[in-house]
Parts: sequence; structure tokens; C-alpha cells
Amino acid sequence: MLGVGIAIGAGIGTTIFAITGDAFWIAVGPAFGVILGVVMDQLDDDDDDD
Repeated sequence: MLGVGIAIGAGIGTTIFAITGDAFWIAVGPAFGVILGVVMDQLDDDDDDD
């Protein structure tokens, strides 16, 4: 799920960069995606697959 989070974050960062023209978002998008991916991993951990 980390890769999915990074892809989503990169897409968000690229979209905001296209709107604002501020290159800051190119770096922040994937960083946000890492956090998003970790959160999705935690939410995906279900204990009923034993």
C-alpha cells in the first residue's frame, strides 16, 4: 500500500503544482503519499486472517 500512497501523493502534488506553479508541491506530494501509504497499511491490517 506504500506504493499506492506515493502514487496518490505524487498525483496530488503534480495537480497542485499545475494549478499554483509552485515547485514545492512536487516534493511535498510524494512525502504526503508515504504518510498516506503507512496509514493505509495500518488500516488494512485485519486480524481475522489467521
